[in-house]
Amino acid sequence: MQTRHFDRAFRSAPAIAMVVLVACDPAAPADGLPPAAAALLADVRAADYRGWAHPPDWPGPTAGRAPHGAFSEVWIDPTLAAAVDRAGPIAAWPEGSTLVCEGFADAEAESLAAIQIMRKQDGVWTWAQYAADGTPLVYSDGDT
Repeated sequence: MQTRHFDRAFRSAPAIAMVVLVACDPAAPADGLPPAAAALLADVRAADYRGWAHPPDWPGPTAGRAPHGAFSEVWIDPTLAAAVDRAGPIAAWPEGSTLVCEGFADAEAESLAAIQIMRKQDGVWTWAQYAADGTPLVYSDGDT
């Protein structure tokens, strides 16, 4: 039952993530990114995102595609996890929902390639991609 609910709830999330991630080019850092780009990564690190839940039935490092690495690991914050756990359809993702995806070069998730973050803020999805060292590569908050 939970798997079916998760699939239904996240039906639009993969489309959003695909659009976001395909638009990212980790080959070259973008110049002139706002300070909010670094602040977003600092915020999820301070919240210990690796201690957050994985999406229901997440199998662990999963084969993926560029630009986020050959394998991905995903965490969802408590706000997003609570929305997924609720019974019934989700009319809109709650404000503050945050998803972090780490991309790895290897299936053992030891060689970090990139980090992606999506967060719903002020009714729009903010998203960013970072190099393995945390250097912001791409950032958009609906205005940038």
